[in-house]
Amino acid sequence: VFRKQWVNLAGSPTSQHLNVHAPLPFLSSGIGLSFQNDELGPTQYQSFQLAYNYRLPVGRTGTLSVGASGVWRQSGLDGSVIRTPDGNYSDNNLPVHNDDLLPIDLVNSSAIDATAGIYYQSEVFEAGFSAINLLSQPLEFATLSVQPERAYFFVAGANFDIGSAWSLHPTVLVNSAVIQTQTDISVLLR
Repeated sequence: VFRKQWVNLAGSPTSQHLNVHAPLPFLSSGIGLSFQNDELGPTQYQSFQLAYNYRLPVGRTGTLSVGASGVWRQSGLDGSVIRTPDGNYSDNNLPVHNDDLLPIDLVNSSAIDATAGIYYQSEVFEAGFSAINLLSQPLEFATLSVQPERAYFFVAGANFDIGSAWSLHPTVLVNSAVIQTQTDISVLLR
């Protein structure tokens, strides 16, 4: 995926995403690889993720999947292009932001993290639980730190046949960072 917004505006958002996933039937599993690159104004963000899951048959129609991934993140902030209301940028010297938290040149930081999840699916019922940012390692810059929040996801759904031509699919999704929780409920009739 390639995306560029506000094309002729300096510092406009640009994103590239590459995802490759493949089943490994001889191991009852799958593997995936993801790469992300985002640029917005003075900020850059890259991530590389390697994922693996194992599938186990349960009963006559069910499947239990367990997966995990490792993530490498890098973020950069180019302080030389930042402008603050109280800053001094008239000289050709280094910028003076008058803000001790902002860098005056390019700073970078990287960290590793992990995700994990479990998912059960049958002909009638499905449910899953996952967590991201399990290690919550911060991206440390000289004057500031960006801490990724651990978040948890729970999904459950069902499939009900209504006659021979229709089916009903209610689903609930709960997303929580413990401090704040969001719940989505949907119903699909097809």
